[in-house]
Amino acid sequence: MIQLVWFPGECAYSLVARAYLQSPYCSWRETNKAIFNIKHVRINVLLPGRLFAFAELTTHSIDEVRVKATGHVLFALGLVDIKSRERLINASTETGEKAFGSSLLAVSKLTFAQEIKACPLCAISDEAKYGVPYWHIIHQYQGVSVCHKHGIRLAVHKTGEGGINRQYVLPLWEKDEEIKSSNITEKTLSRYIAKLHELLCVFTPITPLNELYQQWLSGRELLTSNGHIRWRILKPQLLSYWHSLFCSIEPVLPLELKGFQFVPTMIHKPRNMHYIKHVLLMAFLSRTPEEFFNGPAEAEKECETKDKPVRNIEKRALELLFAGNSMRSVASQISCSIGYLKQLALRNHIEVERRRQHITADIERTVWRKAFYGIHREVIAGELHISIGAVEQIIQSHQGLSQWRHHLLIIRRLITRQKELLAFIASHPGKPRNYIKNDCGAYMWLYKNNKDWLYQHLPPAQSRVYYPSVNWGARDIILVAQLMSLKPVYSSLSQIDRELGGHGWLLKYRNQLPMSLDFAKKLLVLPKV
Repeated sequence: MIQLVWFPGECAYSLVARAYLQSPYCSWRETNKAIFNIKHVRINVLLPGRLFAFAELTTHSIDEVRVKATGHVLFALGLVDIKSRERLINASTETGEKAFGSSLLAVSKLTFAQEIKACPLCAISDEAKYGVPYWHIIHQYQGVSVCHKHGIRLAVHKTGEGGINRQYVLPLWEKDEEIKSSNITEKTLSRYIAKLHELLCVFTPITPLNELYQQWLSGRELLTSNGHIRWRILKPQLLSYWHSLFCSIEPVLPLELKGFQFVPTMIHKPRNMHYIKHVLLMAFLSRTPEEFFNGPAEAEKECETKDKPVRNIEKRALELLFAGNSMRSVASQISCSIGYLKQLALRNHIEVERRRQHITADIERTVWRKAFYGIHREVIAGELHISIGAVEQIIQSHQGLSQWRHHLLIIRRLITRQKELLAFIASHPGKPRNYIKNDCGAYMWLYKNNKDWLYQHLPPAQSRVYYPSVNWGARDIILVAQLMSLKPVYSSLSQIDRELGGHGWLLKYRNQLPMSLDFAKKLLVLPKV
């Protein structure tokens, strides 16, 4: 094969497509044999194998092709251990058939469409500059739906069965075709991935990603002092920031990512993950990949008051209260609320002014007794004509009372869920366990909180149902009857199988269906030589 000039940002598939158009062969099989020394090859746009063949086409090294013409740099970012990265590199050097399995990316369970993408304006400008349009590697990344240069939506072409499949084509775009617009969120994600690819081509991160995540979240006060995530605050922010990616008719990303349940694992228990999960969190925390890897800004805002304490706020507050300062003065000095100071004082047995003219000792004892029985704070406040905040302060001043009330709440929920499950089982006699699991909301709550009781009261597990083996002789006769209604206009057995329903019987079970296979071959139209 002739050697080609490697255009800026061109992907490996595009190199072979250009070689195919310049070759004297009119068959992709012959082109594959000339380049890869094998006829049947299906090139993965992002993680191709046999990189030595691409290197020979361009006179560049294998490592340079891997970094600049494939998606290995981003996929390697999601791999935690060095061994997984080495397996990914070795798989790409060889056949590439086990690239995802070797890097343990198959466990991500994310389903992306098989497609190849191109920017219409890039295709026009490339043709004017280089004489031919080509496929850009940055456009092929999963999550990139907008051109990072022109800001327009990419044109999508399906690959695999029913699409381009094993053929080699270059992007074509007519000037009168409509260019689709995109929203700001799609542009943000696409440009971030493009910048990350460009950065990883010349930079290898040393600091583990989970440590960087913890630094950024801590800077935004989304981590507690013990290192736990403030998930009730972080999750709504992530949902709001990336909402438009999942709400369209054709979502940019798989809906499995919508809940962001993978974020806690990435931060506390890092493991091999798809790079798109890391990008979603990185782009939320920082404006550019360079900013993310440099870490959060160390500059702190200047204090509004000159006397802002450097030591722990709680310790400083107790010192000021023991010194006899009023709560209002302490609150203004350390910038906290008076309610926080009241609870802190009550927990440390410091007498504070609580308007005794309204809350007497008898009222306080009545609040304590009602709270002990688990009565709601709002109900107690309404019966005694005091504020809910006053009731909460009295509850917090008694050690262990808040935990006891939480225990009563869980017990009440447990009883309610148990009654709900028993009523559902009684109203649906004979239903299996899976039916109860899917239709009864109390099932999962009891599974998480009282599994032993749940299994004691569920109906007995059903025994396995025996399904007789397939009668291949009868199925062979039925398929022949269906094939007799077809005309001989098909070019492959796969096409005939799709006409029969796409079961794959003619391909997977051809030995069990001899009559159907012979009749199907008669329907094939062989190409003229």
